[in-house]
Amino acid sequence: MAISQDGTHKFGLIYPTATGVNLTKGFILESFTRSDTSNRVDLNDGNGEPLDTVVVPQRKERSFTMQMGSSASHPRVGDLLTVDSGSSYYILTDVSINETQEDFVRIDATGYIATNGTRPIKFKKITGGANFNCTSVESVDVAINGTSVLTTGISSTSAQYINAYVNNQSDTQRYVVNYTPDSGSIDLANSTFSSGTTVVTASTDDTKITFRMTSVATQAEIGLKFV
Repeated sequence: MAISQDGTHKFGLIYPTATGVNLTKGFILESFTRSDTSNRVDLNDGNGEPLDTVVVPQRKERSFTMQMGSSASHPRVGDLLTVDSGSSYYILTDVSINETQEDFVRIDATGYIATNGTRPIKFKKITGGANFNCTSVESVDVAINGTSVLTTGISSTSAQYINAYVNNQSDTQRYVVNYTPDSGSIDLANSTFSSGTTVVTASTDDTKITFRMTSVATQAEIGLKFV
């Protein structure tokens, strides 16, 4: 008996594609496992008799099996991955590549959602402005994480992620990214900043940008223009 799709039932995964924030292409999911972990703490009285039990939530673990195209860069440990269009980001802790003859290349990866959130940072250039490099990051109020590799050559008007992210904090926290423009001085009036992201200061010598993010912002997208 043939099965026909009537539109009321879904076949396959709810989220068919996983996207790495610093990768150019997504990955088709073959499997996706959610694990919400916790610790159970038993409370006893002075006689050692049980009084109550408290469940303390821990990190949310995720496991993926993905297909990788021949021209796609594979994710690495420490990369950020999203399967729900940026609503949450997973920090990869284990990545395995499986290859068999006459078969697709598959990636097995494991990651977790940080308990205080994970929000990537991305930059783009504004049309008519010069290209620039993101050279390093600084810790001001709270450290920026995952900064071993930074994107160089921000030359596109489409946002490009740097390999750095911040956690959910109050909007009083400041973050600093150092940059080097190919030419010109920064034009803040014509630069752009995503919702929930505000610029605190820009140095007069055009070497760094200081910004804040509200606690509900899912990422920081900063477009810089140099004239």
